[in-house]
Amino acid sequence: MAGNKIYTCSGAVLKCSQGTSNGSLVVTPKSVTLCRQQQANICDHVSIANIRPFGRCRSLAYPPTAAATAAHHGHLTPMPCVPGTPFNWSIIDANSIICGKPALLNTAKLRCVYGGEITIVNPGQNLETTGAEKIEIKENEVSVLRFSWATEDATQSRSLCLHTSLQEGAQLLVKLGKRVYPTVVGRKGVAQVRNIDVSEVNLDIAEKAADKAANSTVEVPVKAKTVNTQVVNTTTISQPVNSDWCDPVANPRIRRNSPSNLFGKVRRDANGNPRNHQGFDYYAPTGTPVMSVGDGVIHTIQHGHSSYGLNVTIRHSRGNGTVYSFYAHLNDLAGNLKVGKVIRKGEVIAHAGTTGNATGFTGEDQHLHFECRTSPGHQLGLGGKENPNSIVATKFTAESLKSGRK
Repeated sequence: MAGNKIYTCSGAVLKCSQGTSNGSLVVTPKSVTLCRQQQANICDHVSIANIRPFGRCRSLAYPPTAAATAAHHGHLTPMPCVPGTPFNWSIIDANSIICGKPALLNTAKLRCVYGGEITIVNPGQNLETTGAEKIEIKENEVSVLRFSWATEDATQSRSLCLHTSLQEGAQLLVKLGKRVYPTVVGRKGVAQVRNIDVSEVNLDIAEKAADKAANSTVEVPVKAKTVNTQVVNTTTISQPVNSDWCDPVANPRIRRNSPSNLFGKVRRDANGNPRNHQGFDYYAPTGTPVMSVGDGVIHTIQHGHSSYGLNVTIRHSRGNGTVYSFYAHLNDLAGNLKVGKVIRKGEVIAHAGTTGNATGFTGEDQHLHFECRTSPGHQLGLGGKENPNSIVATKFTAESLKSGRK
């Protein structure tokens, strides 16, 4: 407290106009403390990390409450709260700075996107009116017994289904990287998480979850306790770990060992002007197995393109972004290849051919045209392209071709 200003710190008691009970504030660690607690600034607004749930949400703007109310024929049915607080607390005194941002005063307010107004009941300074010590939020890490993918008929979008031991109606926060997906557990302990791309999830978690379930000595899942303000169920889904890339063909070599079949301005038109080549041409006689250069998901399969013939595009995770591998002039596809299928690094996806503008090519000119794309669509020039050396195991340059090195 300073004069008539009352600063807020970790442990403050919060109230939401749409919640059924008080919540609390957990301050992101800083270099400033107050009453032996971390002092807050206006950026301490992140749902769950800073702003803990307010029991159940009564707002019909909150999707779980709206759905539950509709299922109960219009009778208001509040569901477990997951605050929607993407914006800063209101600025009351910009002259008090904590770690570069205005300090949080007890008169500040925070808006929830679901219609609630969050206020500070007690600033957490151990004043006589404090109730912060009575609110203890515990995180209960939940194990996923197994998972599956479900397709929604209306949109044909895919959802990740987590099979847990929680009771129907329990709140579950699914952590994936830096994002948190609030869900409500449905029948038989299944929580459905929408808007997750299969390429975002570690492809090994299915096998690991299955092994864990098989080795478990618990035959009947233990029911979870009823969710309340003091308990937040969470589970963490691992993301793909970038592994080394491989080559699209075994024993890779560039068509005719010519730099003109590499990436960039490596070709000439009839007038001798530079002309772009958008990828690598690998020597690949018809029938040569073509492999995915990394773990990914089939993004596009196209038949009969005038230039590329039968071609496939695969989407891969790379760092915090996405990259696409592109395979053209194919003869046929392998197995039940289809859009949306999860593909492993080194898995055969097709066989090389002479389709598109490679029709009639024979001998040393038979090839696989391979591209590294930053966007999946066909583009003229080098737009949306990278040198394939960025995602293949064997690197080729004009100098290495001349010297016979790779």
